[in-house]
Amino acid sequence: MNLATSARPLPAQDLRPSRPASATRALAELDGRQAGLLLSLQDPASLHAEMLTALMISNSLLELSRLASARLSLLEFARATLTTIAQCAPLDACALVFTAPDIPPVQCVSGDWPSPTGDLSNLSFDAADVAWSPVFGTDRDNAIGYLGVRGAPAAIIDAGLVVRASEQVSSMLGMLIEAERLRRAAASARAMELVSALGDEFGESELHEIVSTIQTLPGAEAATILLEIPRFGGPMIVEAGEVNSDAPHTERIDSIERSAAMTLRVWWTGGSPPTDTRLDDIAERLKASIGRAEQTAALRSEVETDELTRIGNRRRGSRALAQASARARRAGEEYAVFMMDLDKFKSVNDEFGHEAGDEVLRLFAQAIEAVVRGYDVPARWGGEEFLLVCPGTGRDGAQALARRLLEKTPVMCSAALPPDRLQTVSIGIAVCENPTVDPMALLRQADQAMYSAKTTGRNRFVLADPGIAAPGR
Repeated sequence: MNLATSARPLPAQDLRPSRPASATRALAELDGRQAGLLLSLQDPASLHAEMLTALMISNSLLELSRLASARLSLLEFARATLTTIAQCAPLDACALVFTAPDIPPVQCVSGDWPSPTGDLSNLSFDAADVAWSPVFGTDRDNAIGYLGVRGAPAAIIDAGLVVRASEQVSSMLGMLIEAERLRRAAASARAMELVSALGDEFGESELHEIVSTIQTLPGAEAATILLEIPRFGGPMIVEAGEVNSDAPHTERIDSIERSAAMTLRVWWTGGSPPTDTRLDDIAERLKASIGRAEQTAALRSEVETDELTRIGNRRRGSRALAQASARARRAGEEYAVFMMDLDKFKSVNDEFGHEAGDEVLRLFAQAIEAVVRGYDVPARWGGEEFLLVCPGTGRDGAQALARRLLEKTPVMCSAALPPDRLQTVSIGIAVCENPTVDPMALLRQADQAMYSAKTTGRNRFVLADPGIAAPGR
C-alpha cells in the first residue's frame, strides 16, 4: 500500500500506545498456563488434577456458605447459588429447582441448558454430560427439588461437586423457606393495614403497594387490581408478579357506590387458593375504603364546584394545579396550564342582561368539557376567567386543544346570543417541561400569555415561552 496516498484512517485501537513485547508475552504465557490447568482437570493422570479439583470445590462451598447471611429471597438465593457455582468451576450450565408448600416454585437456570418447552420443570437430566443431586428442606427424608450441573469436567463430578453443593444448599434452604413463610404470613397484616389506611385521594402508587403485598400472601404467585372510578378518567389496572391471564386464578368483582367497580384477581401456587379467608377480609376492607374515599371525593366535589357553571371553582383549580405539579415531579411528565378569558364579556351583560351573560358562562363551561379528557380539570377562576389544568400534555397537545376550544366556543355560546354576535375567547398556555418549576410561576406565565392574546387581536391563543419568567400581574 502507498501510505502517502491512502486516505483511509487507522482504526482507533491502532492509535493507542502498544503494549511492550515483554508484557504481551507475559499475558500469553498466563493464558497458556490457565488453559493448561483447566485441561489438566480433564486428565486424571495429571499431577495437578486432584489439587485443582479440591481447590475449586472448597472455594465453591465457601462462597455458597456466605449466602446464608445475605438476607436473600428464595429466588435471589437460587440465582446467587448458580452464579457462585458457575464462577468457581468450569461448566456449561447449572439449574436449581425446588418447591415447598404455600410458596411459589423456584425454577432457576444458568448457562446453556436447552429447554424446548421453556418450562424449567421439564428440564432433562438424562443427558450423559448432566450430573444432578436432590436438595432438601427441613425434612431430610423427602427431597423438594434438585441441583443439576451440565458439561462439567469428570474430575469435578467424581470428586462430588454437585453432591456437596446440594448438601450446602440444603443446609440453608430450610431456614430460607421458613423466613419466606414468615414474610408471607406478615403480608396479610401488612395488606390489611394498607387497605385500611387508604387515603381519600389515593392513586396508582397506593394501589401498586397494596397489590404487591397481596402477591406475597401465602400461596399467591401474582395479583392484579382493576378499578373503574369516574375521577380516574378511565380504568386503572395495577399488577404484581408474573401475571398469566390464561392460567387458573380466583376473581372477585365488587360494585362500589357512585358508579365505581373493583376487580381483584389472584393466581395461586398449583392453581388452588388456600382455605383461609384472608383474601376475602382484605378485599372487603379495600372495598369499604374505596367507598369511603369516593364519598369524601363527592363531598369535596360539592364544595369545590362553581354554582353557576357546575365545573370546578378556584379552590378546585388550585388543588388540580398542585396535584399536576406533584405528579410531574414524581413521574417526570409534562403538564399544561390554560388561562382563558371570554372576549368583550362586559358588553354581553350590558347589552343583553346578566341572565344572558350567565348563560354564556354556562355554555362556555360546557364547551370546555366537550373537548377535554376525563382527567383534565377545568375551573372558573373568577368572573369570565377560566383555568384548565391538563396532566401529561406537552406543547403540541396543548396547541391542538386550544384550536378546538377556539372553534367550539362561538358554536356553543351562540344559543345565548343573537345570530350577529359571536362569543370568542382568548387563551394563554404555559407548558411545564421541567418538574422543578413552581406551579404558581407557570400560572403567571399562562396569565401573561392570555393578555398577550387579548392585546394582539383576541380570539386566539398564545403559548408562553418557557425560558421567560412571568412576573406577577
